[in-house]
Amino acid sequence: AGGAGAAAGGDGASAAAIDEATLYDRQLRVWGHEAQRRMRDSRVLIAGVDATLAEVAKNLVLGGIPVTLQDTADVEASDVGANIMLRTGDEGSNRAAAALPRLQELNGFLALDALEAPLLELKDDEWRRFRVVVASASRLTAEQQFALDELCRAKGVALYIVYSFGFHAVFLVDLIEHTWIRADEHMRPIKDKDGADIPDSLTYPTMRDAVGASWSHLRRGGKDVKETLFVQQTLFQFEMSHGRPATSDDADEVVDLARSLSKGRGLTKDDWVDGSQLRDMVGMSGVELSAVASVMGGTLGQEVVKVITGRAKPVHNAFAFDGMSLRGSAFRLGV
Repeated sequence: AGGAGAAAGGDGASAAAIDEATLYDRQLRVWGHEAQRRMRDSRVLIAGVDATLAEVAKNLVLGGIPVTLQDTADVEASDVGANIMLRTGDEGSNRAAAALPRLQELNGFLALDALEAPLLELKDDEWRRFRVVVASASRLTAEQQFALDELCRAKGVALYIVYSFGFHAVFLVDLIEHTWIRADEHMRPIKDKDGADIPDSLTYPTMRDAVGASWSHLRRGGKDVKETLFVQQTLFQFEMSHGRPATSDDADEVVDLARSLSKGRGLTKDDWVDGSQLRDMVGMSGVELSAVASVMGGTLGQEVVKVITGRAKPVHNAFAFDGMSLRGSAFRLGV
């Protein structure tokens, strides 16, 4: 009986392995079994189940990366429109708990879970589970973002913080110290003349250093979307000085702050976004649109895969997307 039971268990394990190989067939062909194993053995904390982070979670789970959803807020009617993981009828339920069953449906091979405790109050045994944290700025004050970065650095955890305002979005990155293998656009390793992988590495500034850095190397022109990054940085500075996010009523003050910051950080008048555009973007602070969330979710998902697999150069250390022009650009702040 024992032998029969062992055989049955072995057949089940083999069948599961075959099904898993079929599920991930295309990506296994691209980056191989070792990279897929790293993805399966890592876990990403999705901190704040808003529209963009729901897209990130979807992409990671479909790719074979386990995630934990964390949120202290309950679902409101306004959450349902742009968030692919929330439905009418979820109102009043915790956002992480409501999204979890729908996320699990996407990949039955992964163990997913949800946390309702405050992010900065998670215990050490929880933090030891995570390789990467992707956090929504909408659930964190400026000082809490700095505190989260310091905590992630102490734990050796990579951190992405996402900012959304209507047609525009930004994410900032702190990978602390990161080493990767150079790869082509398909994430296949590039070899040297002897057939060996080519390693490279990057050092990242803290979030506090990044948001306080000079902008003198950021110049308008080309296909960059620096204006989006400038506005995000200005809104961040406003919140730091006022202890609250800016609203439409603060638009004139934000414009004055933007002009002061641009001058103090090495920009000229011609480098800066015009006041009318800035006022429009301030009015959309914290607003998410499903199309922008989808683009940012795909970009962030790809960046997390790069970090976990150690393939290809990651963003170092900011990315901005302009949904009006359909352009996105990576930037370096404080590096």
